[in-house]
Amino acid sequence: EIGGSRQLMDLLDNLLTDFVKHGRMKLASEAYAPCYRVAK
Repeated sequence: EIGGSRQLMDLLDNLLTDFVKHGRMKLASEAYAPCYRVAK
């Protein structure tokens, strides 16, 4: 679990989601399941 201020966690969640969407993370498969939870 990743925790912090609500504003920062929203930005981090959006950033990580966009990394996956745009292929910037090297993943073994197309079906991405995060190994973390953003605490908001």
